[in-house]
Amino acid sequence: MMHPDSNTLVNPPDQNTTCKCQDFKIWYNPNDEPGADFYCTKTDFSAASPNNILQIDPTEECVLMCDNYLAATISCQNGAWLDADPELGISCYNKPPPLDGSSTSTTETTTAVETTSGYTDSTTSGYTDSTT
Repeated sequence: MMHPDSNTLVNPPDQNTTCKCQDFKIWYNPNDEPGADFYCTKTDFSAASPNNILQIDPTEECVLMCDNYLAATISCQNGAWLDADPELGISCYNKPPPLDGSSTSTTETTTAVETTSGYTDSTTSGYTDSTT
């Protein structure tokens, strides 16, 4: 049986590949939503607005707390965002405001379900759109 010496890499990593995550633009302050606390390791999104679009840097990590519960740990890994989708934005209970400034009100529907152990669990059925 052959054993490689300790200086030999059996499968050296490809140094020329780059897995890039899709741009994650934020045009609103996620902390403006009641119950939401959103923090990133590098970027402060409190000044984000449609006129000041900020971006989550792919090298930073972010957390979203909803009513003091950890809802998401957001990071870019292997070219994909974990725990978040740039197309949907960052929020706890309501969709983020549209970038175009339209007056569509959106809410997420949550339903309480009793489990066999007697505990109550909630399931999310998605966003419901209504025009105001």
